[in-house]
Amino acid sequence: MYPLNRVQRCVMGVLLLMLTAFVLRTAVVYAKWGQLRRDPDAYRLIAANVALRGVFSRASRSEPPVPTAFRPPLYPLTLALISPNGPVSPIRVALFHVLLGMLTVLIAWSVARQWGLGRWSFLAAVLVACDPILLNQSAQVMTETLATLFAVVCLWTLTRWNPTVSWRYAMFNGALLGLAALCRPTFLVWIAFAGIYFLWQGRSWTAFFRVSALAVGAIMALLPWIARNQVVLGKPVFATTHGGYTLLLGNNRFFYAHLRSQPWGTVWDARQLQQWLTNQHQEYPTASASKRSAELEQDSRLYAIALETIREQPRMFFYASLIRLGRLWSPLPHALSHRESAARRAMRWGIAGWYIVVLGAAACGLIGRRRLWKMPPRVWGICLILAFSTVHTIYWSNLRMRAPLMPVVCILAAGLFCRSEPDHKTEKCKMQNVRSAR
Repeated sequence: MYPLNRVQRCVMGVLLLMLTAFVLRTAVVYAKWGQLRRDPDAYRLIAANVALRGVFSRASRSEPPVPTAFRPPLYPLTLALISPNGPVSPIRVALFHVLLGMLTVLIAWSVARQWGLGRWSFLAAVLVACDPILLNQSAQVMTETLATLFAVVCLWTLTRWNPTVSWRYAMFNGALLGLAALCRPTFLVWIAFAGIYFLWQGRSWTAFFRVSALAVGAIMALLPWIARNQVVLGKPVFATTHGGYTLLLGNNRFFYAHLRSQPWGTVWDARQLQQWLTNQHQEYPTASASKRSAELEQDSRLYAIALETIREQPRMFFYASLIRLGRLWSPLPHALSHRESAARRAMRWGIAGWYIVVLGAAACGLIGRRRLWKMPPRVWGICLILAFSTVHTIYWSNLRMRAPLMPVVCILAAGLFCRSEPDHKTEKCKMQNVRSAR
């Protein structure tokens, strides 16, 4: 029996990696099967309305299908695509999420290899495959699984982007980033940060034109959604009408009072806010054709209430921002109930142990190879982390919202063990070429 050569070992490693991702996600989906029957954010409902009634709406079957922009469109549209003949079944969501998870692990491995991790790329991919947040969200009808795939796909294409060569590829990258924003609007900030960084580093007309092409590609991807909202809602909404509620959820007098009076980690009951909104006639509009514009008015009112709270209590806003940032990056999942079982508490602390190790290794890996992470392509991952951290410092935040960042964190953690810096000079030359291209 002949020993395997390098290519064969690589192929075997990738196949084993895919098998690991498949087994882990299938096991979690099976164990949490009841979660796939739920629809906490109405994505399944919207998908059913798209498939059966041809309207992007949150209305139930007994109500007229009033158009909405309350949720980003890409995830429910993909659910409608995999279930064109009716409501989205749990088995279809499970298969879809398992496939997305496997692709995420594979592309994360490829990104790590292109970023110079060599054989340690497998460690980065294994960390992605085993990540508790990504595993848990595989069994949720929410956007995290698809958003994480888009994050690694965009990182992969940005890694292969030489901004001094092709404006067409810049537009292609922009279009992918625009699609990612249609899944999670926070990606819009990533586009802005990446463009600002390249303009600052390039300092040339070439850099300006390439970043302009990137922006044009993103706008082209967003344009159908913007045009649709102008037609059916009377306003060119480029993201969602959910932003006002998300901002208010993290910036209201009830939450601020809770932070002042309760110990750290105490569960805040958001029903206080909901009841207050109901009493103030601020509840979300029902699906009624006569109230089509009520969704836009509601979003504006909620934004106004949140901004007023921030102006009245700027110190609490600063403190709450630190709390939100801490919750985004906390290794310990937040308790969901005051009456938590011992088993769930043990599971939370087990997850915390995992993240203490991974986040600690990622921090050390970033510090140890900080020269490489200041330049493309790795800097695009840093821009992604900064974008999500910035948004969720202001808007509502919890641990699951960092799901699209975890592949970058895992690559950072694996980079701690990669001592060589084979492509540092290459990346430095690339940036010098960008600066000299005029």
